[in-house]
Amino acid sequence: MYSPLRFVLRLRPDIHRALNSAPEGVVTGLTTEQIFAFSTYLHETIHWWQHVGTTSGLMLSLLYPAQAHIAHPDLIATLPEIGPVKPLRIINMSAELQGNITPETKARLNKILNNWHDIEFCRRLIIEPKSAPSVIDDPYFESVGHSYWIALANVLSLLISTIDPEHHLVADPRNWQDAARRLHARETALGPEGKKLQFPAVGAKQIFEGQARVSQIQYLHHAGGQRHNWSDFKDLGMLEGVYVEAFDTFLRATTLSEPADPKSPTVGLFLLVCDLALNPAEGLLVNPVDFESIVEIVDPGWRFIALCTEIRRNPSKYSSRICGYTREEYVELSDELSSARDFMPPSEIARHIREACGRSTELSKLVQEDRTFEFGLPNLPVRVFSGRFLAFQLQKSETPHFFCWPGICMTPNGPDDLPPERALDLFEEHRALFLDKEDGDVYPRTFKNRSEVTVHNVFNTFYAWVSTYELTRQWIVSPGDFEYGFSWLSSQYPVSEREAWASTKFREVYGVAIEDFTVLASVEI
Repeated sequence: MYSPLRFVLRLRPDIHRALNSAPEGVVTGLTTEQIFAFSTYLHETIHWWQHVGTTSGLMLSLLYPAQAHIAHPDLIATLPEIGPVKPLRIINMSAELQGNITPETKARLNKILNNWHDIEFCRRLIIEPKSAPSVIDDPYFESVGHSYWIALANVLSLLISTIDPEHHLVADPRNWQDAARRLHARETALGPEGKKLQFPAVGAKQIFEGQARVSQIQYLHHAGGQRHNWSDFKDLGMLEGVYVEAFDTFLRATTLSEPADPKSPTVGLFLLVCDLALNPAEGLLVNPVDFESIVEIVDPGWRFIALCTEIRRNPSKYSSRICGYTREEYVELSDELSSARDFMPPSEIARHIREACGRSTELSKLVQEDRTFEFGLPNLPVRVFSGRFLAFQLQKSETPHFFCWPGICMTPNGPDDLPPERALDLFEEHRALFLDKEDGDVYPRTFKNRSEVTVHNVFNTFYAWVSTYELTRQWIVSPGDFEYGFSWLSSQYPVSEREAWASTKFREVYGVAIEDFTVLASVEI
């Protein structure tokens, strides 16, 4: 599985063994075990692509760093008065604990907690709309639009300050401040009793899993000699629960019939809808025409429903167009379907990104850093993810059908305009950066054209930052002692060494050691 807060792809030991036993390159005659192992690896790699190669995924991946970066100056400013205590949420929710705190520090605590929760609410609502009741009942919740605004503004500000100071690539959230206030006022005007909030039937979680599982099934279908139909994969239990929720919603919303064959145009259309739903440009790369509709514009779940609704209006126009799974089919249909919903089409998104990289010295520098893996140190994780995003999107502009329909493209029965050898090269270039091995520890992937020493240096620096993001989260909201053994990262070092490593990095950022913190007891809220 891919862990979006640890940025690592994990496979079971038996999957690792089967993959290691398979020959390299485009080959035939793989065993059933090897075919299934690669299909699982493809499934999890698609999750990496979703989080680093799509605009929605890049936003979700950067919410975690953004929560730490936005809180950093205020966290440091609170230390002289209240000292190193955790979690701050308990202080902020307790009148007794706040009694001797100055108004200025109270304001800083409010800012830290409000921003952290708004970003967290946005993440939860995008990923899983079913979490809405617990979000709405939280005392820090104000409104849906406000949460999305705070999340977008801080991710975009982080990107602007790190890679795009001249605003060539991403939108400038300062342009939306008045509209954001109007949206917040409209959403909160009725008060809690009058709110009738609606959320999409599926979220990013269902779209992520549906896209990955259906692509996996397409690979298994073709790699297995096209012997199994759609019903066979249902009987195998591969189309159950979260893995089929988005596809079932797609069929209901479009009124299309269940396919008989995994290569059916209906299956290809579903994967195209997933691709378009996960790649909003408005609100991320360009200014939205109507900010007061920002939730529907950027939320993958709402975009998914809107695209399905368009197909339902004219099913004959869309339902049978994907037959060869070619680049031409992707470009024509994605442009038509996007334009019908007033979404920026992928071809225009690609043009925007290419032109931004051509105009901006900073972005050109980042593209080069990604090629060599010699990333600048300020905000290194942001540079790594942004560099991978640009590489992915620039490549996608040339071979969009590979990234939309990789399950078919990764077999000898793929589209006529993409040789299997080329598909394998694309897969190799865009594999996950960090993955485990049979021992369960996390390692950087190897590159044929990048220095191993350089890659390891990036790995070490990247996870030093990740450890600080995690400890910042614990400082703000997690009850109890700090948990900083990071056993999920490596088992090669004693717990004491891993804790010392994390504490040292934390102290470099905040000027205080983890060991100096006082842990507050929980209070009734």
